[in-house]
Amino acid sequence: KARVLVGRRTLTALRDTMIHKIIEHLGNDLIEGKDYLLNRARSIFTFANGSQIIPYSWADGNYKKVRSLELSAAVIEELTENDDMKFYHEIMYRVGRLSHVKEKFVLCLTNPDDPTHPAYDYFISKPVGLRKVYYSITEDNPFLDPSYIRKLKESFDPKLARRLLYGEWLA
Repeated sequence: KARVLVGRRTLTALRDTMIHKIIEHLGNDLIEGKDYLLNRARSIFTFANGSQIIPYSWADGNYKKVRSLELSAAVIEELTENDDMKFYHEIMYRVGRLSHVKEKFVLCLTNPDDPTHPAYDYFISKPVGLRKVYYSITEDNPFLDPSYIRKLKESFDPKLARRLLYGEWLA
């Protein structure tokens, strides 16, 4: 009975990326209608054990609409698409409200941006408590075709490659 929010600034982008990937991954191991139900209109996954994955977006600027949610976790896609961290804090304060779920977390996924981005200050230059940053390089992603990675390396200038392929926060 976990309840996980998956979010991105726009719902269209969320459906085209993360929701699409969740459906793709579930299709390999679970059977829709038996192991989980998918409300395709709202993109809500409900699993046989009562757990849910629910989508949220905040392009309308209404960050407070999550305030009544009880969440065990949240996954935020493309953190640096946002110019501030207001949405993050509203979501973060809702995680942990389900006491029967032991592991509670907020996971933010993103490509690095300019070091002036608020996420850099919040997560990297002033880490506090349990905030952790894990860096990865594009070549470590087992889901990407090697020819795609080669194409990126050939087309990016050196500075952009350092940012997008090797995870450096650069101006």
